[in-house]
Amino acid sequence: MRTAAKSEMSVKETVRYLWATAINDKRPCEEYSWRWLNRLAERLTWSNSGASIRPQYAWGTVMAGAQARALKQADCSLIEFGVAGGNGILALQTIAAEVSSIIGVRLNIFGFDTGAGLPDVQDVRDMPQVYKRGDYRMDFETLEKRLAESTKLVIGNVNETVEDFLKQPHSPVGFVSFDMDLYTSTRDALALFRGAAALINCLPRVVCYFDDVMGVTMAAITGERLAIREYNEAHRPFRCVSPVYGLRYDLGWPQNRAQWPDLMYWAHFLDRPDYGTYDGLVPYTQATL
Repeated sequence: MRTAAKSEMSVKETVRYLWATAINDKRPCEEYSWRWLNRLAERLTWSNSGASIRPQYAWGTVMAGAQARALKQADCSLIEFGVAGGNGILALQTIAAEVSSIIGVRLNIFGFDTGAGLPDVQDVRDMPQVYKRGDYRMDFETLEKRLAESTKLVIGNVNETVEDFLKQPHSPVGFVSFDMDLYTSTRDALALFRGAAALINCLPRVVCYFDDVMGVTMAAITGERLAIREYNEAHRPFRCVSPVYGLRYDLGWPQNRAQWPDLMYWAHFLDRPDYGTYDGLVPYTQATL
């Protein structure tokens, strides 16, 4: 694997890298175990330009690719809901290229956006005190020129484009970034996880990143948190979107001090026949007496 290119780092970053190398867990672990995958994602944050600005995308991509590999899937889809200026999808593209080469699973990327910024913000649950129409516009032509062949933009209102996406053939979805800010848009994007289509279009567990569930005036009755709660209430007991509990305690410095581990979730589909397929994240070990 490529290691951090110290000649490309500032002095400050080099010191941080050396400190992390010195203090973080170095105990041996099996390939593709939980600990091994966490370390892979962390190493990418030092060596991969996309992962350095979107460590949450690195973690989600690594976990999605590993699950696809365990299920003997040749490829997997990654989705960004809310592309805006495009920095995130370009970072995801860079991460996916390296993770694919390491794990051996083809990774395809889809970016959903209106292309014209946020729609009208009229529903109080969309927090109009924070967001307004036209925020986060996209320069489509400039962005499209920088996209790889495996990266596609899906332009339009999400309440229409997701339904169209579900009707088209694509590799199963393993990672989704929800960064649409609004309750209504997030609710509509969660159509990806509804109905029988989810059993075909998604892996048994989909890594999710929700960008807007903490800070300012976010609440359980507005925004992304409300969309998550309503989805869970409607899909019990066999489906839910649940936090990756305690993730930061399995990460090394400095990622264990960042906010993003608290924004990571799993979408679980217990009604998929292969949900219980052994994935190797927790290899069997037993301490000797």
